[in-house]
Amino acid sequence: MHVRNTKTTLADISKVTQVSINTVSKVLSGQAKAARISDKTIKKVQKAAKELGYIPNLIARDLRAKQTGIIGVFIADMADSNYAKIAQIVLQRLHDKGYRPLLSVAEIGLELCWQEWLLNRIQGLILCGTTDRMDNQFFHLLHQHAMTAVIAGCAYKPLQNQKKIPGLDVSSVSMDNYAGMDLAIHHLRQQNHRRIAYITGPGWHTDAYERQMAYENIIRQYHEPILAEQGTDTAFWQRGYNGMRELQHRGQSFDAVLAYDDITAIGAMKWLQENKRKIPEDVAIVGVDNAPESEYTTPALTTISLPTEAIGEKAVVLLESRLFAQSPVEKILIMPSLIPRASA
Repeated sequence: MHVRNTKTTLADISKVTQVSINTVSKVLSGQAKAARISDKTIKKVQKAAKELGYIPNLIARDLRAKQTGIIGVFIADMADSNYAKIAQIVLQRLHDKGYRPLLSVAEIGLELCWQEWLLNRIQGLILCGTTDRMDNQFFHLLHQHAMTAVIAGCAYKPLQNQKKIPGLDVSSVSMDNYAGMDLAIHHLRQQNHRRIAYITGPGWHTDAYERQMAYENIIRQYHEPILAEQGTDTAFWQRGYNGMRELQHRGQSFDAVLAYDDITAIGAMKWLQENKRKIPEDVAIVGVDNAPESEYTTPALTTISLPTEAIGEKAVVLLESRLFAQSPVEKILIMPSLIPRASA
């Protein structure tokens, strides 16, 4: 076993092998075949580099290269299990393909993330989710810095109330929100629930907008929409708790609730249980995301599951096609699945 020596240079390898520094450089940078260097010389240089514990200066190499091979991977919320799962798949696939992933998380602040992306000259960026600060200006800046981005795990549409900015739109791979709402409503109606309410998500999020629009369009076949609209800043389970309280206090008739996501659904379940309402006998509940908590609620939560593995894999493929084939912006939708449990 050889100990890595950070002080070993190309000159050291040249001296040991009696091969020119220029030839050593070409061998160790993967340019030997193009330079028509013999297999015998290649093996001799590689053997010496290994024995001397040579470590290439990646920073210097990147400065000479047009492409760094560094791909930024951003997680919008470390507490979101789906974003974490997607990031795990993305990191694995990038490693498999020989890229060098650079991981950053929203919790350190977007300014620090920008510093890391610029300092490391990332070649591309996969955003596992978005935050409320990723607006038109954010994606315009990515375009200005020639950072090709793909969003994995959620939908994204530029804000419509601002003027058209070049390079604003961005490719994404996400769950088909309409299909997800259709699965949930169809399941509830199969269970003989006839008045289905909906608790909304954060106003800034495209998924929240798409899911609400899908619910309204589908449910109008049966009755007028029954909405509990919460403020954008209402956090986590409290959104569902407050939403269920609002629905009950309005006095509208309903026997099932579809929530923006599982955490919202869990908050709604808490209010029902505190107020002695039985689930699903009095009110059935369905969430979205198949978060780990959903299986361990009482009763276990019926949910719409995101295809996280397919989303992560497709995001890497899509980024490569954008980087190397200059393919146009794409919005790829992946079909979700229903996970029926005891709550509906």
